[in-house]
Amino acid sequence: MRGRHAAGGWSPFWRDIILRTVLALLLIAMVVFIWWLFSEDDLFTEAVPTTSVPETTATSEVMTTETEPEVDATTTTRPATTTATQADTTTSTTAAVTTTSTTTTVPPPLDPAQLVVRVLNANGVQGVAGRVSGRLEEAGYGVTAPDNHAQRLDVSRVWYRDDLSREAALVRDELVPDALVEAIPLEQEGIDIVVVLGRSFEE
Repeated sequence: MRGRHAAGGWSPFWRDIILRTVLALLLIAMVVFIWWLFSEDDLFTEAVPTTSVPETTATSEVMTTETEPEVDATTTTRPATTTATQADTTTSTTAAVTTTSTTTTVPPPLDPAQLVVRVLNANGVQGVAGRVSGRLEEAGYGVTAPDNHAQRLDVSRVWYRDDLSREAALVRDELVPDALVEAIPLEQEGIDIVVVLGRSFEE
């Protein structure tokens, strides 16, 4: 009976200790839980500005780096367009000036009445130089007395002095289409064009 009473006497003591310990732990847990709730809200509230600032900065940096090249591209394009326009204007102006100067500086051929032509016989056919001189006179040219050339020629010649190549070409076209138009090898006073009738000449 003494051993059972001793064992029963220890039970209330340990029961009180355990209950008090459990209550203390529960109280501590509630305090910690309440503190955690309030501290979590504060941390969440403070975290929002810190995370939003880098995002805003990153966005502004991206927009800045993307915008600047577009401005540079625009500024570099305008001078190229202006230069191309100036080059086109200069080219067209130069072309217009060149065309105008070419058409206004070339004088017309001299009138046949202003020219003196002499006919030489270089093919041995008698009277041919006289007949060609008559045709030239009828066309309005001034003519001198015909004569014989010092040597026979196969191809006819039309010789001219100074800048009368166009006038000599007109004489060639009218009388001796197969003749060669050349500068006169030996000028004769008062003579502008000399027609030398070679063997190729046909009346």
